[in-house]
Amino acid sequence: MKDVTKLFLVSAMAAFSINAAGQCDYQTPNGTWGNSDWYKIIDIDAEQLTDPSLPKFTGEDGKSNAADTDFSNGTFETPLLLNGEPSGKTTTVTYHMCAFAPTMYNSAYTKKVEWGEDPSGKNNPCSLNDNTVYQNILWDKPGFIELSRMPASAEAPEVSRHGYIEINNIPAVERVQWAYSSTAWGRGVKMDVKVGDGEWQELHYEVSDLKTVDWYNYTTFSEQGYTFEELIGLEGEPDQLISLRWRIWDGTDGEGITTSEIDPATGEPKIWYKPVDPLAQWQTVRIHQIKIFSGVDGGSANSIDSEKAEMFYITRSGDELSLTANANIEIYSVGGNVVKQEYGNGISLAGLPKGVYVVKATADNGVVKNMKVAL
Repeated sequence: MKDVTKLFLVSAMAAFSINAAGQCDYQTPNGTWGNSDWYKIIDIDAEQLTDPSLPKFTGEDGKSNAADTDFSNGTFETPLLLNGEPSGKTTTVTYHMCAFAPTMYNSAYTKKVEWGEDPSGKNNPCSLNDNTVYQNILWDKPGFIELSRMPASAEAPEVSRHGYIEINNIPAVERVQWAYSSTAWGRGVKMDVKVGDGEWQELHYEVSDLKTVDWYNYTTFSEQGYTFEELIGLEGEPDQLISLRWRIWDGTDGEGITTSEIDPATGEPKIWYKPVDPLAQWQTVRIHQIKIFSGVDGGSANSIDSEKAEMFYITRSGDELSLTANANIEIYSVGGNVVKQEYGNGISLAGLPKGVYVVKATADNGVVKNMKVAL
């Protein structure tokens, strides 16, 4: 597992400890998602993506791969949430070389429950629960988006056919929760981030086919699926936009993976490295869920795919909040009580006890913006 932390505080779920046989030191973490005090503004669940216009997965079941002809490109709209419900606003999700399977289960569940078969990795010393199955929250949850792993075609040998899912210009992101699986164990994924108009960079990746002495510690349960959580920490900056992308693992960027195998010539740990190749065939990636939490609620998140000059929004600098227009500003405690109220284009948080507050600003034209703040 790799996490890029230069711009964000990134945190995955707690890793497993060793198993009962004392054999494993899991390098790919897994677990349940944490709780956020901030607004969940995007909640994509592949089970709910049933629009017939979306490219359909035609495999027999969840242990099968999509047909090459299933994959296509396009967009769909996902609701921006306000208090857990659609706000009436949406944002665009772009998919490239993807196939949608809202009724299919993960490959391990399909094998074990529907076919009475063992998932892959039966002889892997790090498998749990009868040496084949680890049941996380994806175990009996249908729905996934399969990303193409196909190599470049003979007709266009320089054009990648790898799939990805992308969401652009999300404001004030506090954390991202997401889940993926594959059709066998030991298979990885990549997640990228872009800040504003900057360059894409890897935020999180899990490797595929790690061939070292400790190979069984990495992506051990990818056939069952993994849940990850990235703590971004921009909830207090509504004018800071980021974009996110999930894609095929296509090689090892950077310095590679430090293994526990010792090089006899140097006495140092061996470095496992596989060059990035966007034109080669790699391993299957399936995205099941994406949840994004923000410092602004979905009814206020006009900064998604819109011009900031047309926005009425709140920004924070230290203990000072500023607005782009005059408004009636109310600060609420978590118990729902108004603890401070002013009219103008700003308000100070100084003097308030430590805790989480909700700021509600009502502009003269009736537009309402909400923002959570933590002191």
